[in-house]
Parts: sequence; structure tokens; C-alpha cells
Amino acid sequence: MKIPTFTATARPTAQAAGVTSNVQVDPRQNVASALRPLGKAAEDYYVRERAIEDKVNAGELSSKARVDIFNAEQQAQLKLTPTAGVEYFEKEYEKIKNKYLSQTNNKNVADLFTISLAQNKKTYVNNILKVTRNKQRYDLLSTDPEYAKASIEFTGIPTES
Repeated sequence: MKIPTFTATARPTAQAAGVTSNVQVDPRQNVASALRPLGKAAEDYYVRERAIEDKVNAGELSSKARVDIFNAEQQAQLKLTPTAGVEYFEKEYEKIKNKYLSQTNNKNVADLFTISLAQNKKTYVNNILKVTRNKQRYDLLSTDPEYAKASIEFTGIPTES
């Protein structure tokens, strides 16, 4: 029986065995301190990625809540007095806010969501006040002819004599 033999085709080189990398380590540092900048870069990337994800989640919740808030605003505008309209809206606003806050998965999303909703709250309340006051004035003008006449004279609108 004959034993097989092989001839080597590789040549010895000056390079060390293994994978060549471009990591340069100061001989006065250990490996952990040399890799610290790499770890810091990875951590910073994760933090930025998480912040973007939180903003997206808060934006989604905010857009869903705005639909409900718009409907609450429309219902509040149907109330008889501005005070009743604003009180109704405040109650509904808190219910809607709490409903969507319960769907948040962390404090950052909850804070971003709350800030986003609060930015437009004044606009909703002002719209309710404007509509309910105009409706109240129209109702008063249509039911009290003397008040209507005095109101027209006060505004300076010419009337037929």
C-alpha cells in the first residue's frame, strides 16, 4: 500500500496569520481603552436612532388623537354657551389625552405626545369660543328685536327710518 504525498504550493511570508485590520492601538493602552471610541460611537448611534423612533411613535399617536380632538371640538361648538362649550372640550380633551397616553411605551414618547397636543389646544379653545359666542349673539338677536335694533345702532349700520 502506497501512502499519498502532497506538495505545498504556499510560500512563507512576513505577514502574520489571521485577518488584517486597520485598528491601531497605542502600545501604552490596553485593548479595552483602545476600543472605547468605537463603543461610544455605537452608543451615540443607538441614542439617535431611539430618539427618531420616539418622535415617530409620538407623531403617530398625535395624529390619531387629533381626529378625536377635532370631533370633540365640533361637539363643543354645539353647546349653548361659551363656558359650556369650553368645559365640555376640556373634559373630552383630558379623556382623549389619557386614552392615547396609555398606549405609549416609554416616558419620552409620552412627553413628546403631550407637547405635541398642547401646541394646538389654545387654537381649539379659541375656535370654540368664537363659534359659541357668535351663535349666542345670533340667537339673542333673532329672539329680542329691541336688542337687535340697539345692536345695529351701536355698530353704526344705517337703518331705514
